[in-house]
Amino acid sequence: MTFLNEDDVELNALDEFRNVGWETKFGPDISKGCADETQRERDEFDQLLLEGRLRAALHQLNPEASPAHLDEAVLALTRAESQNVMAENLRVYRLLVNGCPIEYRDDTGQTRGLRISTSITSTLSGTTSLL
Repeated sequence: MTFLNEDDVELNALDEFRNVGWETKFGPDISKGCADETQRERDEFDQLLLEGRLRAALHQLNPEASPAHLDEAVLALTRAESQNVMAENLRVYRLLVNGCPIEYRDDTGQTRGLRISTSITSTLSGTTSLL
């Protein structure tokens, strides 16, 4: 019987990501201390989320959203609200599938809602809208 080790799983996952059009990069090439500092996307190896990429993707999906609204969406996606791993996975999954509801005050002081799209599917289906 053949067993897979962590390297096999990682290499297979990277191949699958490339097959569906994702760009992959070697961790040390985008981390603190990399040879080309202009390519750095994270400060530490344990920083799993590349916030710059997340922010850029949210902006591309929501060009009408203000930087403050995008900041709120990034915060909602990155701030843990529970110490339960399963609950957090479900919460973030729902935000990714359904979008991030954001509340803000308009020029008149009224509270308004906006759903920041978090996936190309929801953008194409037209679910990005004011609440």
